Amino acid sequence: MSSRVQYSKKLADDISALKLKQMLEYRLLQAQMHTMIDDLKPVNLIKGAIKQVANSSSIQHEVVDYVKENSLKFVIKKCAEIKSNNKLVNVASTLLGFGLKRFLETRSEEKD
Repeated sequence: MSSRVQYSKKLADDISALKLKQMLEYRLLQAQMHTMIDDLKPVNLIKGAIKQVANSSSIQHEVVDYVKENSLKFVIKKCAEIKSNNKLVNVASTLLGFGLKRFLETRSEEKD
């Protein structure tokens, strides 16, 4: 009879342990479900995409290159617009414009 009582007690302890494990796994599953629901909200999807783009080094390099090229194009355009009575200023602005334009052309050839 003693072994039956011990078996019943062990069985009750095992059942209690399994119920506790089931409860903990259920709470973990609930937390994961809430996290997944929050991640699938449109605002959070957009935020995640922006963070991925911001952390992407290749996109950062492309943006920096784009800004550099357009800044140089702006300077070239302004050099071409300079009109002065001083011939030296006109020549210097023209040379600077041609030099920057050549720099951009060689840079774009290197990328290809």
